[in-house]
Amino acid sequence: IGFRMATGLTKLVTLDGNAAELIDDALTRVMWAGESALLLCDGSNWSKIAGKAVAMTIRIRRITDQTGIASLTVTPMIADQHTAGTALMWDSVNGRVKIVRPGTYVAANFTYVEKTVGTMTFSYHGTHISASQGPYAQSTALAASTSIGGLPAVWSGAVAGDFIDAWVYHDATTAKLFGAANSELGVVEISTW
Repeated sequence: IGFRMATGLTKLVTLDGNAAELIDDALTRVMWAGESALLLCDGSNWSKIAGKAVAMTIRIRRITDQTGIASLTVTPMIADQHTAGTALMWDSVNGRVKIVRPGTYVAANFTYVEKTVGTMTFSYHGTHISASQGPYAQSTALAASTSIGGLPAVWSGAVAGDFIDAWVYHDATTAKLFGAANSELGVVEISTW
């Protein structure tokens, strides 16, 4: 049996076998725009024998400054613009990326933080997934009052409903994240089906 998703599709489509039937060892498979799958049944389970997977990607950013970032506190970047990629992954209410289908994802952030009060001697920049896999960070040594940083991270086992965000941590009294496209987060799905 074959399935082909239209390139203009704006929703996800879930394939679900009958009762306990599995599709390549999973109860369901989620497909989206431009994907196709040719499935073969052995009488009790389904296997994909041909098709095309399309990785979900997204890039979000701050276009205005995010002010009042407290000292010694992990503070997420609250993105205020979706700039490219899969709109289904944009959580505009919370300013972050939402995972809409299970899989493995690569995230990279670029955050630009500047002290507004006090002296800043260090800052950390990273990405975080809501699952119990914790944040990944990169330390940035500072020569002045600003810091730019970021670090790619890979998460396998992400599930629908997880989110990914970028964050900063610093020691100034207060700081701000620069907007005007200076702070952003990109996420790419690694297609496996």
